[in-house]
Amino acid sequence: MTEADPNTVMPRYAVVAGSCLVLHNLIMITADYAGLSMWQAAVTSFCIMVVVGYLLLCMFVFHGTRSWRGFLRYAGAMAANFPLSTGLLWILFGLLHQPMAMAAPTVTLVMVMVNYLASHWAITGKRPSRSLGA
Repeated sequence: MTEADPNTVMPRYAVVAGSCLVLHNLIMITADYAGLSMWQAAVTSFCIMVVVGYLLLCMFVFHGTRSWRGFLRYAGAMAANFPLSTGLLWILFGLLHQPMAMAAPTVTLVMVMVNYLASHWAITGKRPSRSLGA
């Protein structure tokens, strides 16, 4: 498989990531209305989103062959998000005393980049190419 053109991959990744963010929020809100605790809602969302995200990224972004190995790599990478994002937020907001209005968007931006790299690795089994040109 040849490396995909970054000029087409990034817009597709942005659409899939945005769709996943919307679906995650819908699941969390629906689970809350259904009476689930925050932790139950988060686990429910994770279980659904890890499958949906993997399939969407394989089909529309990285055009990877779906495999159990790739899925397990992806699930592990996504499971690492919570402590990583929480830790980054604690550093910015708690230790560095940055306002939440600055800390939260910064963490979101960092996590989108981390998720792109982790998803690419999980699905294709390799790092993204370093060249941006032809």
